Amino acid sequence: MIQAEDKTYENEVQDIVQLKNIIDSKEAEITALNNLVSEVKGDNKKLAKQIQDLEKDAKDMLLYP
Repeated sequence: MIQAEDKTYENEVQDIVQLKNIIDSKEAEITALNNLVSEVKGDNKKLAKQIQDLEKDAKDMLLYP
């Protein structure tokens, strides 16, 4: 009877360790994705600025043919 309880306990401990590992892995994925999102947002701001500059340049070129 004790051996069966020990096995059950060991299995539960192993399950807990596996779940903790999964959580840690998912947290790492979330952090990586958040970093990527921040980088993409920064790139989008730069591109929006470039578009504005190009639109201004295009208007200026039309004023002075």
